[in-house]
Amino acid sequence: HCLLYLVARTLVEGATLGDIHRVWQMRQALLLLDFEDPSADSLKCMLLSCTLQPLHLRAEEGRKFLSFLFGLHPKFVEDLHSTIKNQLPHCPKSFLEVYGEVYFRAWRLSSGPYLQQLEERCLQDLMFSAVHAPRQGLRSLFAALRKVCLSVC
Repeated sequence: HCLLYLVARTLVEGATLGDIHRVWQMRQALLLLDFEDPSADSLKCMLLSCTLQPLHLRAEEGRKFLSFLFGLHPKFVEDLHSTIKNQLPHCPKSFLEVYGEVYFRAWRLSSGPYLQQLEERCLQDLMFSAVHAPRQGLRSLFAALRKVCLSVC
């Protein structure tokens, strides 16, 4: 319950860098959870919300934590990617590079099924979407994906 509380604290208004630091320090406890058990659903939702939280994106330990999440469970990789990808057209430009950094760090640190999921489900999907996205419009998906992909490469 401690980990659930600490993650929840990072998601509320008024969260501090100290809250991010505490979650980062407790990250290894997440490896003990069964992500296929329905009892983990509320924690998974909170972890997905972390990918949208500006404090996680601004803080170095927050970005490391987001990259760490890609190594928790192969199925969770898809959920993380979907959440981030849906956010890309709407997030500030400064966060696009941060998402690219998160993907790059996760890719660099992963191996086995996690690396395969990242390459096949995430990075290839980003590249495919960037190639096929409409290029016009002020906040086009193409421009967002291009910025993310340039940060990954």
